[in-house]
Amino acid sequence: MITTTQDVKVDVVMQPLPQPQVKERVVLSTHRSFESAEDSANLWQSQGIEVEVAQPKQWQVWAKRATYSTPLLRRLLMQNLRSHGSRAAFIDSQIQRQEPQATLTINGNRYQQDEVAIAPKQPVEVTFNRDDHGAKTYAGSLKLQPNAYGTYTLVNQVPLETYLRGVVPHEIGPSAPPTAIEAQAILARTYVLRNLRRFAIDNYQLCASTQCQVYWGLTQSDAVADRAIAATQGVVLTYQNELVDALYSSTTGGVTARFIDMWDGSDRPYLQPVVDSVQNVWDLSSRSLADEQNFRAFIAQKSGFNEAGWDMFRWRVVSPLADVTQDLRSYLQNKQSPLANFTQVKDIQVLERSQVDGCKSSLSLPIAVSWNWKKTKFSRHSTRPTAHCSMLIPFMSSLSGKQRHSLL
Repeated sequence: MITTTQDVKVDVVMQPLPQPQVKERVVLSTHRSFESAEDSANLWQSQGIEVEVAQPKQWQVWAKRATYSTPLLRRLLMQNLRSHGSRAAFIDSQIQRQEPQATLTINGNRYQQDEVAIAPKQPVEVTFNRDDHGAKTYAGSLKLQPNAYGTYTLVNQVPLETYLRGVVPHEIGPSAPPTAIEAQAILARTYVLRNLRRFAIDNYQLCASTQCQVYWGLTQSDAVADRAIAATQGVVLTYQNELVDALYSSTTGGVTARFIDMWDGSDRPYLQPVVDSVQNVWDLSSRSLADEQNFRAFIAQKSGFNEAGWDMFRWRVVSPLADVTQDLRSYLQNKQSPLANFTQVKDIQVLERSQVDGCKSSLSLPIAVSWNWKKTKFSRHSTRPTAHCSMLIPFMSSLSGKQRHSLL
């Protein structure tokens, strides 16, 4: 243990390996959300394959590395998957010529450690090496630890109600009505307690980005949000005696959607389509968004909604087919898909809009892509996900501390 009142600097530097190493993992499926990845993981497990959910960039389901620990086992698994018709799974092989090494500088002395626990006696200021992160102040303790992707993660362990102080003011502004901020606090608390399993692969619970909830520690904590958190302390949302999946987003475009119209997995019957307006601007029961004319009229309507005038409420982006071709090819190449060798996207069509209790939501758009090398159509869904007493939240791996620390 080292005690200091000086700045503590942590650097992660890539060091060359004596000999190149091959790093492999079997990627069973790739997803845009944890919810869909978890559903896929459950399906693989039901087929007798041990899995783990990871997020190197996109969410992925991996064959459990400890189980399929040799090249032979991984290739036997792939052979079995191919024989049963799986085309999405692949072996992600990378040649590693260097590895990260964490170095601490304390009182002018340098130490090399793979894991570092920082136990400050009061909130600590952390300065990140990215301009978009700047400096932030955190309560609780910090720990630098290796992760599943060959790098490091800085984790903040903090009590639940303190964690909410770093979430609520950044997920809803202080100018919102006090009751709305209280509702946000309840949603955030419920979301936390239901999602503690997200990052089990790396031994923490939640991330600090919109893939979970935005978390800034005590930086820019707000008295209005603090009062809302205190007024709702311990309050959560439940459905049939279980915590609800408290999903929320910054922008709806004017209407929400059913869970199954956005993600894979069992339906959440409490997540239903609701027009985001306090006025009677649209009746989904009589003007179904499944009808293309109704959908176009809905999108053209720009007033009467809670988000009217917001930059992201109504927007339009035009992409040449050449750009769509390149983006789709890059996407398929990243998944090592055999379809990545297509030549050209010739057309895009909306085939169907998602069903919502006899209506259809505008938030999930299947597209048809013509492949001129086969003159057939390939369909894929393009969807935009919405964004215990101690919480483990990951950050980045470079920091300097300005308070008294115990470094274990």
